[in-house]
Amino acid sequence: MKLKSLVLDGFKSFAQKTQIEFRPGLTAIVGPNGSGKSNLIEAIRWVLGEQSAKSLRGSRMPDVIFAGSDNQAALNRAEVEIVFDNSDRFLAMESDEVAITRRIFRDGTSEFLLNQKTVRLKDIIDLLIDTGLGRDSFSLISQGKVEQIFNSKPEDRRQFIEEAAGILKYKKERLNAQTKMAETDDHLLRVADIISELAGQVEPLKQQASIAKDYLNQKKQLAFFERSQLIWRLQKITEKQQTRRIKLTAATAQLAKQQQLTDSLQQQQTKVQQQQLQVNQQIDNCQAGLVQVVKQREQLNGQQQLTAQQEDYRQQRKQELVQQLAEAEQTTQQLQRQLRELKQQLSLQKTKTAKLQKTIRIQKNELQLGSDELQQQLEELRNQIVAKMQRQASVNNQINYLAKEQQRQLAHQQQLLAKLTTLQQQQHTSTNEHQDATNQATALKEHLEQLQQQEQQLLDRQEQLQRKYTVQQQRWYQANGIFQQARAKYDSLHEISSSYNNYYQGVKQVLLAKNRLSGIIGSVAELLTVPPKISVAVETVLGGQLQNIVVTDEQAAKQAINYLKSNHYGRVTFLPQTTVQTRKISSMIEEQLKNISGVVGVASQLVKTAASNQHVLEHLLGTTVIVETIDNAITTAQKLHFRCRIVSLDGDVISAGGSMSGGSRRNNNGLLSQQQQLTDLAAGIAKMQQQLVQLEESGGQLKQQRKAAAKQLAELKPELKQAEIVYQNAATDLKLQQNEKNHLQQQLIAQQFEVEQSKLAMENFTADQAKAVQEKKQLILELEQLKNEFAKRQQQLKNITATHHQQESELAELEQQQAVLQQQQASGQQQVEELSKRLTTRQQQLQQKQAELTALTATAAKQQISGKNLVQQLADLSHQQQTAEGKLQELQQQRTQLQEKVSQQQVKVKRQTELQQLAQQEFQQLKYQVEQQDQQLDQDLQTLSEKYQLTFEAAQRLEREKDSTVIERQLKLLKRGISELGEVNLGAIQEFERVNQRYQFLTAQRQDLLDAKIELQKSMAEIDQEVKSRFEKTFKQTATAFSQIFPEMFGGGQASLKLTAPDNLLQTGIEIMAQPPGKKLQRLSLLSGGEKALTAIVLLFAILRVKPVPFVILDEAEAALDDANVDRYAQYLKKFCQKTQFIVITHRKGTMDHADVLYGITMQQSGISKMVSVALT
Repeated sequence: MKLKSLVLDGFKSFAQKTQIEFRPGLTAIVGPNGSGKSNLIEAIRWVLGEQSAKSLRGSRMPDVIFAGSDNQAALNRAEVEIVFDNSDRFLAMESDEVAITRRIFRDGTSEFLLNQKTVRLKDIIDLLIDTGLGRDSFSLISQGKVEQIFNSKPEDRRQFIEEAAGILKYKKERLNAQTKMAETDDHLLRVADIISELAGQVEPLKQQASIAKDYLNQKKQLAFFERSQLIWRLQKITEKQQTRRIKLTAATAQLAKQQQLTDSLQQQQTKVQQQQLQVNQQIDNCQAGLVQVVKQREQLNGQQQLTAQQEDYRQQRKQELVQQLAEAEQTTQQLQRQLRELKQQLSLQKTKTAKLQKTIRIQKNELQLGSDELQQQLEELRNQIVAKMQRQASVNNQINYLAKEQQRQLAHQQQLLAKLTTLQQQQHTSTNEHQDATNQATALKEHLEQLQQQEQQLLDRQEQLQRKYTVQQQRWYQANGIFQQARAKYDSLHEISSSYNNYYQGVKQVLLAKNRLSGIIGSVAELLTVPPKISVAVETVLGGQLQNIVVTDEQAAKQAINYLKSNHYGRVTFLPQTTVQTRKISSMIEEQLKNISGVVGVASQLVKTAASNQHVLEHLLGTTVIVETIDNAITTAQKLHFRCRIVSLDGDVISAGGSMSGGSRRNNNGLLSQQQQLTDLAAGIAKMQQQLVQLEESGGQLKQQRKAAAKQLAELKPELKQAEIVYQNAATDLKLQQNEKNHLQQQLIAQQFEVEQSKLAMENFTADQAKAVQEKKQLILELEQLKNEFAKRQQQLKNITATHHQQESELAELEQQQAVLQQQQASGQQQVEELSKRLTTRQQQLQQKQAELTALTATAAKQQISGKNLVQQLADLSHQQQTAEGKLQELQQQRTQLQEKVSQQQVKVKRQTELQQLAQQEFQQLKYQVEQQDQQLDQDLQTLSEKYQLTFEAAQRLEREKDSTVIERQLKLLKRGISELGEVNLGAIQEFERVNQRYQFLTAQRQDLLDAKIELQKSMAEIDQEVKSRFEKTFKQTATAFSQIFPEMFGGGQASLKLTAPDNLLQTGIEIMAQPPGKKLQRLSLLSGGEKALTAIVLLFAILRVKPVPFVILDEAEAALDDANVDRYAQYLKKFCQKTQFIVITHRKGTMDHADVLYGITMQQSGISKMVSVALT
C-alpha cells in the first residue's frame, strides 16, 4: 500500500483547495517558518481521526477551519481527503483505492466518509488498527514526538512496541471483555439478589394459598360483627361528646385568664430587661472610651520617649559639630597662615626676579657696547644654555613624575595580582563546588528515579491486589447469594415449624398453649429422630399420626381436650404415656426377617426417641417393617402371611391383611421432611457461614494488603515529591553554580587583561624613564659643552676687552639665577592656587556645619515646646481615664441591681407560666379528646358510608347484634382465627405460579451468566497470552535491530533495549541504554540533546525494520542533529525507501539533498499557504 495523494480544502492556512501527489521514495516538504508546513501532518492526523483540538494547536475543533486573512474572508467549512493505493489489500477492504474524508463545519458538526460513503469514527479506527497508520502511531512523527520518546516514562514507550506487534486490537478486545465481565458481575449480583428474594417467597406463598378459603369465610362473619360494633360505637360517642364540650368551654375561660396574668408579668420583665440592655450599652460605650483613652496615653508615652531619644541624638550631634567646627577653624587658620607665607615668598621671588631682570638689562646694554659679533655669539650661547637648563629642569620633573607613577603603577599591579590570585582561588573553589553540585544533582536524580520506580511497583501491586480483591468480592457475593437463599428457606421453614403453621388448627393451638397447659410433651413429629433414608417410609406410614400429641397422662389429655372445646379449635389425637400400649412383632417374625432380602428393619428399631417415649414409638411403629422396594414388600408380606405392615423406602405400603397403597407424592413437604430439611439447612448454613467468614477474612487480608500498599504509596508520595523538589533545587543550584563559574571566568579574564595592561604601562614608564635619564645625561653633556664654548667666547671677549669680562661673568650668573627664580616662582604660584582651593573647601564645610548646628538648635527649641504639650496632654488623659473608670463602676453597680431585679421577675414569670401550662394542658387534653372523638366519629361515619354505603339513621334500622359483649367476643374469636392464619394473599395460587416461574427462569439465567463469565475469563486469558507472545517476540526483534542500527548511526558505540519488569510483560516498561563512542553506558535521559534525538530516531528505524509500514511522515525529526548525523539520517531513510514511503518536513540541507521529490510551502499572501513542487529524480 502507498500514500497516493492528500487534498486540503479550507484546512487551517490552506484556504484554497490544494492537492499533493505523493510518489514512492523520499518526499521532502520545505519552506520558511510559519508558512504552514506542519499543517500538512496535522491534516493527516485530523483526517485519520484525531479528536484533540489542543494537539492540533487549537482550543476547539472548528479552529482548524481557515480563519481568514487581510485579503480573503474566513471559510465555514474545512475538508481533508487522504487517498491510499490499496491494490495489495493492505487495508481490509475489497477496493484498489481507499479514500478517507473528513469534513467539519463552523457550527461544530462533522462527518467521516470512506470511499465517499458516510461512516463512523469507530469504522475508521477499526480499519487502521494495528496497521501502524493510526493518528498516534509511530508512522506519524510530529514536532515534539521525538522528544516525547526520550522524555517519556519507560511504561509509556511500550506503546510503540505494542503497535508494531499488532496487539492494539487484542487490547481493545480485552477491554471489551473486561467491560462485559464487569457487566456480567453486576448482572450476577442483581440476579442473585432477586433469586434470594424469590426463594424466600415461594414457600410462604404456597402456605398462604392453602388457608385462603378459611380466611374468606371468617372474613365474612367478621364484617357482620364489625358493622354491628361500628353502629354501637357511633351511638356511644355521640352521647359522650356532649359532656366533653361543656368541660372544654370552662377550660377555655380558665386558660384566657391565666394568659392575661402571664402577659402582664412578661411586659414587666421586658421593661426591666430593656433597662438592663441600656445600662449594658452604656457600659460598653464607657469601656470603649476607656480603652481609647488608655490607647492614646500609650501613644503619647511612646511619642514622649521618641522625643527624648531625638533630643539625646541632637545633643550628641551638636557636640560633634562643635568639635568639628573647632577643628575646621584651626585647619582653616593653618591654611590661611601657609597661604600668607607662600604669597610673601612669591612676592619676594617676584621682586628678586625683577631686580635680576633689571641688572641683566643693564649688563646687556654694557656688553652691547663691546664687539657686536662676539656679543651676538655669546647671546646665542646664553640662550642655548638657558634652553638646555629649562629642558634639564623639565626632564628632571618628568623623571620624578615617572618615578612616582612607576611606584603607583607597581602598587596597582600588586593589587591586581592579589585580586587575580583571589579570583583564581575563587575559580578553583567554584569549580569544586560545581563538581560537587553536579555529583549531588546526579545522585538526587538517581534517587528520584528509584523512588519513581518504587512508586510504579506500588501502583502495580495495588492494581494486582485490587484485581484479587475484586475476584474475592465476587466469590463472596456468589457465596453470600447462595447463603441468603438457604437462609431465607431455613427462616421460612423455621418460622413455619416454630409457629406450627404446618399443623392442623387444633394441634397448632395446643402446641402454642403448652406452656399454659400442663403435661404437654410435644407432637410425634417433634419427638422422633428419623434417618433420612427411611424418612419417606416413616412419614407415609404415620401420615396424620405425626400430628398426634404425646402427653404425660389422661388428665393432661383431658385438660387439652377441654381447651379445644371451649375455644372451638377442633379435634386432636392425644397419646398419654400412661395409657398407650406397646405393640411389637414376635421374635419368630424377627428371625424370619433376617433371612428375607431387601428388608431394612423394623421401623421402631430404626427410629430414635427419648427413653420415656420408647413405648409410644413402639405403639406407632412396632409392627411396621421397612423394605427397600415394593417388590421386596410383596415378597416379605407373602412370607409373613400379611401379618405386619410393610412399607418400602419410596412410601408404598402393604397393610396387615393385604391391602396396598402407593403412587406418586405431590411434594416433599411433610413434617419429617421439613424437619430433615431444617437439619440439613442448619448444617449447610453453618458450613456456608464458615466459608463466608473465610472469604471475608481472605478479603479482609487482601483489603489490609491493599491498604498497606496504599499507605506505602501515600508515604512514598511525599518522599517522592520532596525528592523532586530537592532535585529541582539541586538543578537550580547547579545552574547558579555554572553561572557563577562563568562570571568568575569572565572576571578572571578581565583581571588578567588589566594585569597585562599594568605590566605594559610599567614597561612604558620604565622605557620613558630610561629615555628621560639618557636625555638628562645628554643635556648635561651638551650644557657642559655650551658652557665651555661660552667660556671660550668669554675669554675671547676678555681678550678683546678686559673690562667686559667681569660684566659678562656676572650676566651669566644672573641669568642662571633668573631661570631658577622663574621655576621657583611657577612652583610657588601652583602651591598658592592649591592652598586657595583647600581653604575655600574648608570654609564651605565650616559654613555647612554651622548651618546644621543652627538647625539642630532650632529643632531642639521646637521639640521642647512639643514636649511640654505632650506632658499636658498626658495629664488631661489621666484625668479622663479616672473619670471614665468612676463612671464605669457606677454603671456596673446599676447593672448588678437590674440583674437581681430581672432574676426576681423571671421567677414570677416562670411560676405564672407553669400555671398557664397546666391550664393549657388541661385545655389541650380536653380539646384533643373532643377532636379525637370528632375525628373518630367522622371516620366511623365515613367508614359506614364508604364500606357499607349506609347513613347512621339507615344503619340503625338494619339487623345487627346489639349486645356489645357478644360483639366483642365474636370479633375476638374471628380476629384471633384470622390472625392465626397470618397474612393471607387471596391471589396466592396465581402469585405462587408467577414467582416460581420467574425463580426457575432466573436460576437458569444465573447459570447462563456464570457460563458466560467463564468463557470471558478464558477469552481474556487467551488474549493476555497472545499479547505477551506478540509483545515478547516484537520486543526481541526490535531490540536486536536497535542494537545493530545504533553503531551504524553513531559511527560506533553500543545500545540496548531492556524491560523494566521482564516478569510482567503486560505492563513492563522499556528502558533505553546507550553508549555513544567515547562515553560510558548510561540511560537515555543522561545523554545530550542531540544524542537523545538520534537515539530516538534509531528506535524508530528499528521498529520500521521489524514492521515496515507503507508510509512514514516526519516533521523536523532531525532538527536537533548536527550536519554529519543529518547525512546519516537521510541515508538511512533512503535505505528504507524500498519498502516504505517517506514524507519529511525539514529545514536541513542534508535531508533535502537525498529527497526524490521536493515540495515547497510558501505564503505569497499573508495567512494563505501555497505549494510548489520539484521532481529531483
